[in-house]
Amino acid sequence: YQRRVHGGTEEGDEDDEKKDKEDNEVDEEEDEDEEKENKQKKKIYLEESDESDEDRVVKTAKQKYIDSMLELSRNFQDNLLKNKKAGDWIQISQDLVTLGSQLHKFRQQAKINGLPGFLIKQMAIIESTQADLINKSKTNKEITQNYSPSNWKAVSTVGNKLKKFLDEDWRKEIEKYNKDPENVFYNEPNEDDKDNGKKKKKKKKNSALI
Repeated sequence: YQRRVHGGTEEGDEDDEKKDKEDNEVDEEEDEDEEKENKQKKKIYLEESDESDEDRVVKTAKQKYIDSMLELSRNFQDNLLKNKKAGDWIQISQDLVTLGSQLHKFRQQAKINGLPGFLIKQMAIIESTQADLINKSKTNKEITQNYSPSNWKAVSTVGNKLKKFLDEDWRKEIEKYNKDPENVFYNEPNEDDKDNGKKKKKKKKNSALI
């Protein structure tokens, strides 16, 4: 006969214990696999974090100002060459609005560092190009045929905006440029000349698996 122990049999209890042991072993293996996977992910994250910290650059207020002005100056230059070099005066008009807001945003840096030479040069070019177009159109009506009605209207709009935008300080700077346009001051900065801020120190992270 089979001797009952706590409502079961010795044989039944042995089977249950064996099954429980096998289940525990499977659970332990799954836990180990999950732990290895998490550690691998953590290692990859730390390595990527190290790389991003190493390349991260903290820009100074001056550099943010210069970068903003440089981007706008290049936009003006590109838009003057659009439409088979007739210019996209609608966009130039919009860029003048953006320039005004950016100069207001960086007014403290503009006061400390002055207007960048490359921007003074670009504004002088825009002003002279716009004036030449208007003057030539008075004697040669065919010039306007290279422009859509809206684009030609924008040429006049830019002229009106420049009259309001270019105050006495701008006028003085443009006059200096016109007298010496080849001066290196009016060149765009090289990468070596730009104040790129300070590189953030690379954080040493321990990616060793413990």
